[in-house]
Amino acid sequence: KKSGDDVPIDEIFGRSGVTKPRLKYKGEHRFDGRMRYDGAEEETNPRRIFISYSKADQHHKDRLLVHLASLRDKALTWHDQDLLPGEDWDESIRDAIAEADVVLYLVSAHSLAAEYIQKVELPLIEEREDCILVPVIVDFCNWQEYDFARRNALPGKGVEVVNKKWTNEDEAWLEVVRGVKRV
Repeated sequence: KKSGDDVPIDEIFGRSGVTKPRLKYKGEHRFDGRMRYDGAEEETNPRRIFISYSKADQHHKDRLLVHLASLRDKALTWHDQDLLPGEDWDESIRDAIAEADVVLYLVSAHSLAAEYIQKVELPLIEEREDCILVPVIVDFCNWQEYDFARRNALPGKGVEVVNKKWTNEDEAWLEVVRGVKRV
């Protein structure tokens, strides 16, 4: 019995004509096999949802993901924390935006101040006619001054997630999920 450490795997693969599996990189689908809570393959075509947010709003993104789990058979999500080690982050984000059916843009003073979101992500999203941009207003900010403000926002037509109108934030996130389901 041997450990296999001395077996020339590269030679064996080369002689048999079989190629070694490789990691996914640019040009391949960002959403394939990503963000599946149960790892199951889906027979239908789930919506691909890109989540745009500021790092300062990560806690809002995490709450959203928990609530979106109820749509696991209907939606695949992607955000920058899904980047693999060694990936070109800018290119991967651009690829994910290009593949997305829906973009949930978590709007706050932080995301309005984020240069990458304003100068790269939003213009790429706006270029795409086949992608639905949904602003999700998470905190009080001057979002009505921006181009995306012409789009119907969630939750409750732009009532902030943190607004005291809601019994608690989970009620607001439930409204967001209901809106995403309609899309």
